[in-house]
Amino acid sequence: MSAQTFEIILAKLYTDHHFRRLFLQDPQTALRHCELTPEEKFELMDIDKAGLLMASHSFFHKRKKRIHKPSIFSHLRKLMLAWKYSFIRLFTNN
Repeated sequence: MSAQTFEIILAKLYTDHHFRRLFLQDPQTALRHCELTPEEKFELMDIDKAGLLMASHSFFHKRKKRIHKPSIFSHLRKLMLAWKYSFIRLFTNN
């Protein structure tokens, strides 16, 4: 198989929780339908499991930060609300 297919399966191990859990429980079943050579399957089955878990955990949190990163509109809204309340206080205190 191609290096690209191997890399796709490896990326799936890092990012797909269900696939990774199946792979850790039963690697042969997880890789059964993957278009990999027996040597490539062996290489994946020989992967450092602790390293896989650490990397996938790290990738998950990086994606989570990127997804939940506040947008510029969120910042503008906060500034406008702060300005609005400052403006109201300015006229209600007199």
